[in-house]
Amino acid sequence: MRPRHLVAFALLGLAAACGGNKDSVSAKTAESQAIDADPIALLPSAAMAISRVDVKQMFTSGSVGGQLSLMAERMLPIGEEAGFKASRDLETVYAAGYSTNGADVVAILRGTFDEQKIKTVADSHTPTKGGGVLVASTYLGREVYTLNNVGFTVISKQTVVAGGETMIRRVIERLKDGKVARSQPPWMLQTIETPNAAFAAAADFANQPMAAASVGVVPLGWVKGMKAARLIGNFKDPGLNIAATLTFPDKAAAADAAEQVKRTAGMASLLQFIGAPQLKNLEVKPVEGDVQVSFGVDDTQLKTFLQTTQSYMTQR
Repeated sequence: MRPRHLVAFALLGLAAACGGNKDSVSAKTAESQAIDADPIALLPSAAMAISRVDVKQMFTSGSVGGQLSLMAERMLPIGEEAGFKASRDLETVYAAGYSTNGADVVAILRGTFDEQKIKTVADSHTPTKGGGVLVASTYLGREVYTLNNVGFTVISKQTVVAGGETMIRRVIERLKDGKVARSQPPWMLQTIETPNAAFAAAADFANQPMAAASVGVVPLGWVKGMKAARLIGNFKDPGLNIAATLTFPDKAAAADAAEQVKRTAGMASLLQFIGAPQLKNLEVKPVEGDVQVSFGVDDTQLKTFLQTTQSYMTQR
């Protein structure tokens, strides 16, 4: 540290001897409390898609909670060595996708995090559950930990930001500039905050039109021209329930897309022989410029599908 910096710190210390440090700690505490109360505000603006997953609700679901918990434990690269266990400590995940450089994603994790243990793991180069080693760096005064090209920074004991380096830096810059505030369109925020939903997502394609896509061998030609999408889901009878609203430029486009969605669902049903779960109570209905879609997945079939997926992940 340069001499003039030492002098500056000494003068600040004398000036604050009667309470300045307490004020600094109080300000930091107030910032953490504000962030913990509204973690969505950390998400940078101009997100193409945002989502919320009630992890606790999913893990405690009598349907497939146990399997989802095991899968999460297997996928996350850090564990008890860093004082973290997903099924115990993770509560909610907010995520946002951006089209700045292909596809950038940032996630805000809500739960319980032990920053000191995480720092100890990084400083001691202790191998993580995933086999890698945490690498620590600093950006604008905040510790950023990187593992297998994915980074995260601990904002508070209840909030962690994870994702690519670029997006983590954007969040830290927002904190540094005091610009932490909700910046997504109200309709997107309202969607992901749908009461009692285990998960919800909203996507805005108005400025970034979707091209034709597919899931495996099933084409999704109807996504072309879609302007927006909203989706919510829960784990109630018969197992998994999904409701979505897809928005198109006009009534005619919505009617055409509805027919294509029905054909897609029919093709998906042919995949039952490879273990794909079947859609139950499927409803596809055009309403003005929207297509409303809802369906359920049988609990037993969903469990079988997840078991197959978990087995495949284990073999990799």
